[in-house]
Amino acid sequence: VRARWAEVANESTGADLWSRSSVTERPMGSITKVMTAYLVIEAGHLNRVITVPTGITAYDDRYDAATAGLRPGEKLTALQLLYALLLPSGCDAAFTLATAYGADGSRTAFIAQMNATARKFGLTKTRFSDFSGLPDPGEYSTYSTVRDLVSLGRDVMRQPVFRRIVAAEVGSAEELVDLAY
Repeated sequence: VRARWAEVANESTGADLWSRSSVTERPMGSITKVMTAYLVIEAGHLNRVITVPTGITAYDDRYDAATAGLRPGEKLTALQLLYALLLPSGCDAAFTLATAYGADGSRTAFIAQMNATARKFGLTKTRFSDFSGLPDPGEYSTYSTVRDLVSLGRDVMRQPVFRRIVAAEVGSAEELVDLAY
């Protein structure tokens, strides 16, 4: 293993079987979307129709972000947006879901909920400042450790909806929408 930060853990117990620098805080990117998905799935109402907000274009352009090709004004269910969030790693889907599921449409409230959930899970060396993993406001403002991320992965994989989404194979945007039904 050449990785500078790594951990191999027992899937059932979470016991650390081997690790290297697994408790060192490091910036994280798109793995942030796992927490975003977790919160949306836990909140429920996955058949809820959500309108893609106009702000996604500026957000995505500012960071040259990976997107699922969502267009402002487009209407999709939360479940369709989860597929768009996780499979092509759509920052536009993260923005849309955080807006829809944040208290009173507040993405800041959604991020606060992400951090509260991290504390609830015992992820003591994890902090979120963005819902998609983009470096907002800076590269080191969203961070975690390998150990915390392994723990988060174990928790979220207990959700059948999450497991179904990440197991899907998609070749096109049309297939992505079809999978959600």
